[in-house]
Formats: sequence, C-alpha cells, structure tokens
Amino acid sequence: MLSLVLLASFSLALIDLAGYWLSNPWTRYSLVFIPLVAWVAYNEDNKPRQPRLGAVLIVAAMFVQLTSAKAAMLALSRPALACALIGFLLNRGFASKRCAVLSVFIVPIPYSLASDLGGLESSEWLFLKIASALGIGASLFDHVLTVGGKEFALTSTYAGLPLVVLSLGLAGYAGLRRHSGLSGALRGWGALMLAAPIVQACAIAFALFALSSGASQLALFLLDTLTWIAIALPTIVLTERAVIREGERAS
Repeated sequence: MLSLVLLASFSLALIDLAGYWLSNPWTRYSLVFIPLVAWVAYNEDNKPRQPRLGAVLIVAAMFVQLTSAKAAMLALSRPALACALIGFLLNRGFASKRCAVLSVFIVPIPYSLASDLGGLESSEWLFLKIASALGIGASLFDHVLTVGGKEFALTSTYAGLPLVVLSLGLAGYAGLRRHSGLSGALRGWGALMLAAPIVQACAIAFALFALSSGASQLALFLLDTLTWIAIALPTIVLTERAVIREGERAS
C-alpha cells in the first residue's frame, strides 16, 4: 500500500525525472544505480527495519514535493524523490542505511550544478588542446566548435563533472559489495578519479575524429553515453569478480 501511495504522490516528480533523462543524455549515468542499489540490497545480510526514520524521511519528502509542485519548481522534486526512496527502503527493511543512501545517485545532478562546477571554459579548453595534439583543425567561436566545416555546440557537461559523481557512486557500490568500509570506498574513488580523465580524453579524441568525418550524432553518443559506460561497466565487472573470489577463499 505504501508503495502505491508513494507512486501516486510522486507521479509528477517521476514524469519530470523521466523527461530530464530523455532531454539530457548526459544525465543517464544515474540509471546505472537503479539495478546496482537493488543488487546490493538483495545481497545484504544485515538490513534491519527503520520504521520511524523511514517515515520521517517520507513525510519530509512529501512536504518538499508538495511545496515544489505549488511553486511550479519541479526540479526541487528530484531530491525529494531520492529522499522518499531512501525512506521507503529503510521503512520496509529492504536495504541497510548505507545501501539506501546509495540510491541518492539515481537522481542526476542538476544542469546548473554541472554548469557552475564543470565550467564551459574547461570543456572548450579540453577540446582545443586535444584537437591540437591530434592535428585536427578546430576553431571555436561563441561556444561552438567547428571541425571540418561542421559546427558542434559545446556544453559544460563535457568537462567531466558527471563522471566525478558517477565515480563517487560506483566507489560506494564497490565498497558495499566488498565490505571494505569508508576507507576502501575512498581508495576506490581515488582509483576511478585517476581513470576518469583518461576515459574523458579518449572520448573527446574519438568525438573529434567523428566530427571531422561529419558524424555529429556519433560524437554526441561518445561524449554523453560511452564515457560513463566505459567507467561503470569495468568497475561493476571487476567488483563482482572480486566478490566471487573472496567468497571462494572464505569457503
């Protein structure tokens, strides 16, 4: 019954989030955390119910949701949706506190945050430097990159902030699966943060080659989608293999 009430209460927030995913491909990195949170929760042994804490979070989320709807600011409903999900998981005992908190990564960061912290200038600098290193002729005017006579609008999301957030969430997932604690999760995040710039630079390089061939849609795919897949997929595979090996040694 509670799940149906929450679905009805947050229907507008869910529709808004779905539209955000559809209209902003760079936000889809957060989709990977839907199955990851479910998988971690499924494999957890200790996940006692937290009915009071869960109820408080749900009530707080519903208040924010109602306020955002009345103020016509649906963007505020996305954090409320994450809060409601955490509360639901704790209230029903479906996940531990740490796993429930991991579900906050299901909601992508807002564009304003990616724009302010990522920086359009950083994105432009990266493209021009990598194009110069590859010997690809590129010019920039008014945030539009011209390669081979084709124009490509740059955004601050190409500077890599979504990968920073993705790496943090993946480190949390790996730490929970391997029971490595906070220090292990931080070490994992450090390793991912070393790999992320390399993946980002490779994606930009391939995108520049695609742009020079006139394949702008392929360039968009490389920058918005392939980057986070190249970070998430190896991390998940290596983590699950490590969990299997640790289980075999324990037995």
